[in-house]
Amino acid sequence: PRNVFDCPFSAESHPASILLDFQKFYPKPYVPTLILRMRQWWVEISADPLVAAAARGDDLLHGEFVWFGCFAWLELIFEFPVFILGVRGSWNGSRSIYVLMLAYDASTATTVLPCIVYFLQEHLNMTRKTREKNGNGDRQRVRLGNFQIFSSV
Repeated sequence: PRNVFDCPFSAESHPASILLDFQKFYPKPYVPTLILRMRQWWVEISADPLVAAAARGDDLLHGEFVWFGCFAWLELIFEFPVFILGVRGSWNGSRSIYVLMLAYDASTATTVLPCIVYFLQEHLNMTRKTREKNGNGDRQRVRLGNFQIFSSV
């Protein structure tokens, strides 16, 4: 049986990987201006500090974002190809692909969780600095994308 969840996810996540996540691996002279603008647009609307670091040209294999650089390589070398194999196997009804997809799922969960924690921590740090600057120490609701959290930091 075909897995109806893999194909829509792939349609959304793979273009994002190719257009945003993998830009750091492309030779700069060959990256089309449209793709560079898409990355800048994403940074502007999301304030994504990880994509912004890559856009600035930060060395993602040294310093503060070394973990993110390692995750980008893992996505390129392992996760991206395995997901393509997984969608193909799922489409063809292969049950043997499930073990490989389990490894993929564990890998992506392991890499996504630190990114989410990093975003939340950065947002809380910015909120705390803003409140300290404005002299407001009250507990407040903070909206981060589709998440709402209460901050008293």
